[in-house]
Amino acid sequence: MTAGGTTRQFDYPYIDFGTDFRIDLNVADDNVLEIIRRPGSATVSPGPGFGHITALYVDGTKSDAPCGRTCTLVYHDPSSARITAENAWGGTASGMLPAYVREEDPELPADPIPLVLFVLSMIPAYWMYRRIQRSGKYGDA
Repeated sequence: MTAGGTTRQFDYPYIDFGTDFRIDLNVADDNVLEIIRRPGSATVSPGPGFGHITALYVDGTKSDAPCGRTCTLVYHDPSSARITAENAWGGTASGMLPAYVREEDPELPADPIPLVLFVLSMIPAYWMYRRIQRSGKYGDA
């Protein structure tokens, strides 16, 4: 099969001529990647009609991530990066991997229950202290 000056041969063990068979031929260089970042990884998906990803580049360096219709890339660097994908026909898609921003823990109000229990337990403790002190057994009352 030849398209845009590029020839590719596909070996399929079985083709059913009674059903539709589709090969995506995308030679454009302005395709867009959808990139979803998670802690330690990123999932890269091209738009419809791009075809299978045959090569993936992170800031110009080829990645060895296994790819098909999507790629899951192990990426621990928290900074942003430019991701470029190629398909079998030389078409490219690119997008920016956003910088990883750690979610801050929400500001939770202080739990008042321990403080209330402490104050309530100090009232009988002080009452016992004063009672023992007045009895004269343990001090100069």
